[in-house]
Amino acid sequence: MALKLQRPNERGVVSAQPKPKGADWRTSLRSPRWNAAPLKNPEMNPTSRPASVLYWLVLGALTFGILTLGYGSGFWRYLAVVFVFTIGCSTDAFLLLRASQIGVAAAWIPILWAGHNLVRAVTSTPGGHLSDHVGRKPLIVSGWAVYAAVYLLFAFATEAWQAWVVLLAYGLYFGLVEGAEKAFVADLVPAERRGAAFGWFNFVVGVGALPASLIFGLVWDRVSPVAAFGLSASLAGAASAGLLLLVPRSPTQQQR
Repeated sequence: MALKLQRPNERGVVSAQPKPKGADWRTSLRSPRWNAAPLKNPEMNPTSRPASVLYWLVLGALTFGILTLGYGSGFWRYLAVVFVFTIGCSTDAFLLLRASQIGVAAAWIPILWAGHNLVRAVTSTPGGHLSDHVGRKPLIVSGWAVYAAVYLLFAFATEAWQAWVVLLAYGLYFGLVEGAEKAFVADLVPAERRGAAFGWFNFVVGVGALPASLIFGLVWDRVSPVAAFGLSASLAGAASAGLLLLVPRSPTQQQR
């Protein structure tokens, strides 16, 4: 037995209402008063695409402005030259690969790398003391210059002994730069901004390091190892020049 949907008409007489074909049965239960014009809720109306894009652009610009206020222009210029340097700072595995290409035996590669790390460890503490007395900026420029020289010499090295000398000298770069780069960040920004400033510094270094090895490897494969090492040396030289010309000395050093 089928149930028929019924409702009173305008005269109050109940009459059977046939179910419309293809319609939802629940729609037949509605009162005629339900057919009033739907309420318009502006919050439910979709925003046009240009207005939505403009909204997010403005919101992003305001957020970026809030996050970047209070650091000083010198800090951002420093991050810019750090990014240029980091683009040319590929993984050290290419140095070991190059050393093996020019005659260093595979059995000696771990010893060579251990010697590099020994020089790095021995020079780190003196390098930190030197940055306190000479200044961060001169030490960073010197360290980046050592980096450029190391990569340039590796590009044209042809003998195994040359790889030993250059890779051991490469440890000097870390001793000069590792502490000074981070200390320079603290010198350039107010004390209340230092935590976020270190975050920006590590962000820039991370973003630059992502494509650095890929670019180096592509140039190595598509052009030559000499071109790859020459590119890294050129970027290090450009970063050194940018640091000298664009970034001021830290306020602490200016007072001396």
